[in-house]
Amino acid sequence: NVKTESTTRIVFGTKGEDANRVQKCYAKLFGRNRVTLNKMQRKSGASISILKTTAQVVVTGSAEEVNKARDLILKYVESST
Repeated sequence: NVKTESTTRIVFGTKGEDANRVQKCYAKLFGRNRVTLNKMQRKSGASISILKTTAQVVVTGSAEEVNKARDLILKYVESST
């Protein structure tokens, strides 16, 4: 059983976006000791990393894992803003 790897990038802090909102997103996603990110990784099966310097969340895994993680992240961020 071979997994097809897929990578997607979810970009926060795009041109014109409020810098405070971006910082809030990072703080919410990291949580305490990355607890929120770790839960999302376990739930989706994808690897999730945050590149603060480029304002990007990088999700890596199979297409199914990536889509599930993306949905979890976007739902969480929208509920937090």
